[in-house]
Amino acid sequence: MQSQIQKLPAFVVVGARHQGGIHGGEIPALWECWGKDLSTLPTADPGIFYGLTVGFEMSTMTIDYLAAIPVADDATVPEGMMRWEVSAQTYAVFDCTLATISQTIMAVYSDWLPGSGYTRGSGPELERYDETFELPEKPLTFWLPITKPGG
Repeated sequence: MQSQIQKLPAFVVVGARHQGGIHGGEIPALWECWGKDLSTLPTADPGIFYGLTVGFEMSTMTIDYLAAIPVADDATVPEGMMRWEVSAQTYAVFDCTLATISQTIMAVYSDWLPGSGYTRGSGPELERYDETFELPEKPLTFWLPITKPGG
């Protein structure tokens, strides 16, 4: 499994949050419901969208997830949305598609991470999309926060 190691500076996102299940189409529904609203916000990185996962519980298959766009630090938060600050972090970055993201994440945790020499860092996992993200075959990237033990 190929990865790139990249550092991202701190940034701010605004978006819509889902806390709950993942098997009933909740995440695609979140994007469907809020995607048009997100695209009207003043973005700090035009054409870029993020899915941020700050918590996932395997035993219950529940997630804490934000569908968001990067914004200026002083951006107004529309009603029904929230603002999250993402700390500067080092990430392992993996290419995938919307159709393969679940398999990619599973392979990252089961295969890549144990043999990588890294541990999972703090902060959210990122899915980074461009404006074509709703198309299953279009490329996107999965960003796993990482740290080097003892480093």
